[in-house]
Amino acid sequence: MFQGQPSDKAWHNLLTKIALYGEEHPRSDVVGIAIFLREQDVPAFQSWANHVVAPLLQVVLRRVLPDGWRAIRRCWNSGFSSDFAG
Repeated sequence: MFQGQPSDKAWHNLLTKIALYGEEHPRSDVVGIAIFLREQDVPAFQSWANHVVAPLLQVVLRRVLPDGWRAIRRCWNSGFSSDFAG
């Protein structure tokens, strides 16, 4: 899941998506990865997210792509967005 703006519901959204995927593929290990533009876009809750045994992990683009995240933000503001699954 790509999250280009703050949302308190981001973890719940991703959890719902991986639950639906897991229901269709019950013999698969499913982990959700939330991609956030900036650190302040990561929701404070759920506190169990992004731990070793959690089904939800996070990546903050500003940390891993320090020069490229601004271009991604421009694409997001122009209406481009994606959900990643599978």
